[in-house]
Amino acid sequence: MKIKTIGFLLIASIFIVSCDKSAQDYDETPEQELFHSHKDPQTGVEGKWHRGPEGTVWPPPEETGLIKDLVDCGNTVHYKGKSSLIIPPREVQSYHGLTSLKNLKVQGKLNFCGDLTVENTISVNSTGSINIGVGTLTAADLRIGYGSHLNVENAAIIVNGDLILDDGAMIEFFGDHNSLEVRGEVIKHGQVDVAGSFTDVSKKL
Repeated sequence: MKIKTIGFLLIASIFIVSCDKSAQDYDETPEQELFHSHKDPQTGVEGKWHRGPEGTVWPPPEETGLIKDLVDCGNTVHYKGKSSLIIPPREVQSYHGLTSLKNLKVQGKLNFCGDLTVENTISVNSTGSINIGVGTLTAADLRIGYGSHLNVENAAIIVNGDLILDDGAMIEFFGDHNSLEVRGEVIKHGQVDVAGSFTDVSKKL
């Protein structure tokens, strides 16, 4: 009798463990599936993207960090200002998500994670800097002024017009998944520096 009881208990415990494991596999949340598939179901964007507020997507903090200013990228806000953004000297602004602007002028510092599209010219001057991470920066023209910096971490830079680099300008790439495409001309005024690993799509640098 004792042997039959022990056998029954063993069979019952095996059945319970099996059911529990199946439930764990079945109950995987959409967020976990998105993380595992590395693909956003709405946009089709490949990579480890999470859904942020207002239906946008943004990279989680662990996807950035090679550039110090992008460590807390996922905790920044969405830009809700005017279509022309001007950042004065010594001022720092940080955003994430999907943003479209008419014009962008940076004299201070702009930290951005996600996709930033500028209809006209992006101008970085007065020793200003842009830090762009895990997304795409697109502009009609891009001008990096004297002593100014464009820092790119695992992102794509697309310039539909000209890339203008003034004396002392610097573009630095961080990470192994960067690209630069210039559909117009690359114009260099003096000594410029381009550092880091990136794919030169247009083969103009």
